[in-house]
Amino acid sequence: EESLVSKARDVFARVPTLWALFCEILACQGLSTMLNVCCITKVSEVIPDDKERAGWMGKFFATINVLSCVLQFGILPATSSFTEPSML
Repeated sequence: EESLVSKARDVFARVPTLWALFCEILACQGLSTMLNVCCITKVSEVIPDDKERAGWMGKFFATINVLSCVLQFGILPATSSFTEPSML
């Protein structure tokens, strides 16, 4: 019986789109982590007080989450009813 790793390797070899998606996810996560570290480093230089920095960062990430929610559940569904997914 084949192991899970060899089955996964066969699927990735058979479907090149999976390999492209895997590389895209790795790149996105790596760049996101690097951007987060750079942002937190700069903010801690500008706002040395931990409590004030935590409050500011909490509001910042809350705003980002709200904007993401509006885009994912409001704007994109409304847009996708007028356009084909290939056009996006």
